[in-house]
Amino acid sequence: RACPSAAQIPRVKLFLKDRSLAMETEVHCSMETAVPLPGRLPTWSPLKISVDGKTDVPVARKDGYLWVVLGAGIHQVKVEGLVPTGDWEWTFLLKPQYVSVDAPNWSVTGVKPNGIPEAQVFLVEKNRSTGTEATYDRKDFNPILQVHRSLELGLSWRSTTQVRRLSPVGKAISISLPLLPGERVLSPGLTVENGRIEIRLGAQEAELAWESEMTQATELKLEAEKNERWVEQWNVTASSTWNLTMSGLATVFEPGQDSLIPSWRPWPGESVELKISRPEAILGETMTIHSAQHRMSLGSRQRTSDLALNVQTSLGSDFVIQLDPAAEISSLKLANVETPVRKDGSRVIIPLRPGEQMIELSWKTPSQLALTTRGDQVKLPVDCSNTKTTVQISSADRWILWADGPQRGPAVRFWGILLSAALFGFLLGKLPISPLRSHEWILLIVGLTQAPLVCGMITVGWLFWLALRGRYGKQASLGIFNLNQILLVASVLPIALILLYVLHQGLLGRPEMWISGGDSSASELKWFQARGVDSLLPMPTVISVSIWFYRGIMLAWAVWLAFAVLRWTRWGWTQLGNGGFWKSSSPQIQPPPIP
Repeated sequence: RACPSAAQIPRVKLFLKDRSLAMETEVHCSMETAVPLPGRLPTWSPLKISVDGKTDVPVARKDGYLWVVLGAGIHQVKVEGLVPTGDWEWTFLLKPQYVSVDAPNWSVTGVKPNGIPEAQVFLVEKNRSTGTEATYDRKDFNPILQVHRSLELGLSWRSTTQVRRLSPVGKAISISLPLLPGERVLSPGLTVENGRIEIRLGAQEAELAWESEMTQATELKLEAEKNERWVEQWNVTASSTWNLTMSGLATVFEPGQDSLIPSWRPWPGESVELKISRPEAILGETMTIHSAQHRMSLGSRQRTSDLALNVQTSLGSDFVIQLDPAAEISSLKLANVETPVRKDGSRVIIPLRPGEQMIELSWKTPSQLALTTRGDQVKLPVDCSNTKTTVQISSADRWILWADGPQRGPAVRFWGILLSAALFGFLLGKLPISPLRSHEWILLIVGLTQAPLVCGMITVGWLFWLALRGRYGKQASLGIFNLNQILLVASVLPIALILLYVLHQGLLGRPEMWISGGDSSASELKWFQARGVDSLLPMPTVISVSIWFYRGIMLAWAVWLAFAVLRWTRWGWTQLGNGGFWKSSSPQIQPPPIP
């Protein structure tokens, strides 16, 4: 019976000369058991076996090894045999504790200097003759390997090396690879000696990999050793903490990768020199403000302000916001969490942690609306980017006359329209057929600016139409004359409705100042500034008066319009009746002659 724990092999002496093999094995058994001898079959052929000098030994082949039955005690097992042509892989099912190899014409790897064997021992014949066999009959082709070295240069330097078989499996491989300069192998179970690492692949093993630590240096040279046993590939990935300069073999970038990682596929003897240095530090801010939203609501006696900042900092520090000393803080939120307010005079001190976070601050300031109103003076510890400033003002109580601030913001276009309307009215009054004088046109058109443009055009056109009727209408034919009279009378109602709409807007509605830009309106003015100046938020200026100024002006215009309409009505009736109000087709009856 086989009982592996009941036997051990303290030492093995292996003698190998040409193709002849002699193996002396010392076996200790605590009971009668079957012991597997070193060497997998059929990589060698046993010819003769003896135990303690006796040849009548029960043996068997099982699990690819030669088994011998031994009794309790210490035994000396001698085996003689032959090894095949080519390299030989000596493996163990029961690993010996000490191995000595006497093979003059063989290179032995896999045995440590103290005689302790590794999992596999490789023997490669020296000065092997090429023989006279035809190429297709050869059984001793050299296997080819690929050595892929990947370097990662980060806070610590590491390398991963993968050795992969390119030739078919079925033959054991043993090679000695050079390590990179400053490489320290971290993976266990590998033999490193004199700057080289021993690589052994079993007959059915396809690849082997290990990880290493690299010593940081200013220069690193990668060089492919001149040999025919393997080909190499190098990849180098450097983090942003390093500057990498490459010289020597040209770089190749692998297709299909998201990032450009330099790669090299050298021929034997080619090399690459890498010069590595840290980027030079430059002075800069440890804090940045990505965006800011400053909203002000202007009341008659109090101003309410809200400020939202998107701040990113690399160090934990205090964030100081300077406000009006009279400002009363309403609330403070840091990352959507209510935070106690720490205020020292005009300074609001906010503790920040490293990273990106939102600051939301609200305060109130006693301030009365005046003719000219400026925004809050807010000073930040650093310059701010992407600042949005919003001023809310009640359009039902205030008449906005002008707005000034950053370049990207609202514009009051009414004054340009007013100037154009006055110039247009002046030119209309100079026309020979004009029904009104220049100052009357100017007053009428200025009032019509509070209505849509089409309403003003209809009103002006209707007055000119009535003037043309009075001058040239009586010369028209019967049908055209009567149709024109009907249309003129029918259009009186739309003109009256337009004038009533303008009066309603002026006396009861809100003034139309044609405010546009930055998605602004008459009650909400918005500005945007891409980059701050001197850490100050924009302070826009708004010029406004009470809405009753507008109401008074429109009331005066309405009074003038009422008297003007009376004059225009008398003039219009005259124009409409010039040449008669209606033409008839019946012949006129001549009175009888006087007798």
